[in-house]
Amino acid sequence: METKRKIFGAIQPHLQHGYLQVRVLNGQVTQPEAQGKSDLYGEEQGTLVLDYSPEVPDGQKGTLANLAKHLAWLMFHLGGIGQGARRPCYSRQERPNPRLPWWRGSDLIPMSNPENKDEHDFWEHPEDPKEFKQKFQEYLQKFYTALYDLGNRTINPTEPSLLSLGTVNTDQWEEVADKNCRIILCWGSPENGKSYGLACLHHNQFKQRNGYDKNLCGSTGKPSPVWVANLDDYQVITIFGVPESQDNPDNPRLKFVNKLKKEGQYNLLFPFTKKVKSNPS
Repeated sequence: METKRKIFGAIQPHLQHGYLQVRVLNGQVTQPEAQGKSDLYGEEQGTLVLDYSPEVPDGQKGTLANLAKHLAWLMFHLGGIGQGARRPCYSRQERPNPRLPWWRGSDLIPMSNPENKDEHDFWEHPEDPKEFKQKFQEYLQKFYTALYDLGNRTINPTEPSLLSLGTVNTDQWEEVADKNCRIILCWGSPENGKSYGLACLHHNQFKQRNGYDKNLCGSTGKPSPVWVANLDDYQVITIFGVPESQDNPDNPRLKFVNKLKKEGQYNLLFPFTKKVKSNPS
């Protein structure tokens, strides 16, 4: 918590300015939100600016830049923004009984300068899932390394070194990347206008009385413990509150993980199954 306050600032227990300043410049709506059945999705764009605050010591500016750079990359590859951040953008227009909203979910898409090779290579995601896994884990390790340098607290994302926060059962979980969290890379055939990962999440197997299971897909006042990001060729799925063992077969998050393992192309991104080496940035 102290490291979080140091980086991002805090209001409680007292006002504290963080090391990192975050701004969005030139924000604008480039495509209005869909009002009719045949309309395209809404679209906005802007420039994300991450900068040093006056609080950051000169000796930690390089570490902060490295942390912010890789944190931003992870943000763009784990989910969207706004109310639909936990689901990728998908259409509801072709359903048997379509109704508003015509689109749901959110895609957060980085736009790099193709003339700047280093910038382009950093943001481009590989078509090969194995190469993406290597890149994801390398960048996550660099984020953890920078976090250690700022907070002097070692983080080992390799099983079985991870700790567990809180209690996990069917209707209880923590939204934290601990040993009960799984980040999965998967790919397969889309269904009903939904990417493979989202179609699996919305499968009839996980419905209760013709409705989605609130302990998997969420409900009013209870956000879903599952995030799905669509990266065209594959999806990145984050699942909180997955039991460590198979002794709780009725846990809906465990069922979902097992379905992804069994039926599609599946690759575990987190926790690490072996130590990841990363080159200096």
